[in-house]
Amino acid sequence: MCIVVLLVYVVLLCLCIISNAQQQLDSINQYNISRDADGTYRWVSLTDFIPQPATAYGSIPIGEVMRMEFDFTFGGRSNTPVAGDWEMFFRVGFSASGGPNCGGQGARYPSLWLTDTRDTLHVSVSEGTTCQPQQSLSDYGNLAVGASYHIIIAFNQSELTVQIDGPTRSGYIKPWRRAPTHAQYLGQWAPVWFMSDKTEGAYNAGSGTFSNIVLTSFTSTPPPSNAPSAYQPPTVAPTKTPTAPTVAPLT
Repeated sequence: MCIVVLLVYVVLLCLCIISNAQQQLDSINQYNISRDADGTYRWVSLTDFIPQPATAYGSIPIGEVMRMEFDFTFGGRSNTPVAGDWEMFFRVGFSASGGPNCGGQGARYPSLWLTDTRDTLHVSVSEGTTCQPQQSLSDYGNLAVGASYHIIIAFNQSELTVQIDGPTRSGYIKPWRRAPTHAQYLGQWAPVWFMSDKTEGAYNAGSGTFSNIVLTSFTSTPPPSNAPSAYQPPTVAPTKTPTAPTVAPLT
């Protein structure tokens, strides 16, 4: 009799844990996609976003003009699954099933990283036939654990600009010249990864909380009216434990 009671208790406890975990998942990483009258597509967060391994939340067309604005609280280096490696926060681009190239995990419109040797940010925005350019933000300085930052990443067919306002430094602006986005990819729907899948192994998941995210995309060539159904948000968190990456994020 005691064994039966114990088993019932264990089952009820497991169900309670699963229910609480699902409630926590339902309270984060929610979003909405809409289209403005001028044709601008708008991806907006409805809750806080916390990066989850190999998980996409909807998709947006790759545009001639794109802009991503958000608030970000740094959670420190995750070192998961590998210590002292690059860590990804997000990437807007195609699935790794397309390979490690511009039509797969190399697509970045944009992407945000923590570097491997310092707690500094790194942006990578694809241009022309260059999938993974390196646009360092190391001169902004190290991030402080628990500190909040307001960041804007914006680019058109000739320039990329990043703006950062934080507790110790405000008004930081860094521009780069860029080649136009390749015509092959303009208008194609790209998943919004928080954070990305990978052809082999897994990227380190960046540790942070994102809020008030607004991602917009405009192109003069209208994309298909409906986003691919394959990139709807998952109903449960990923269950597989990621393995160590076999290549650096920028290769």
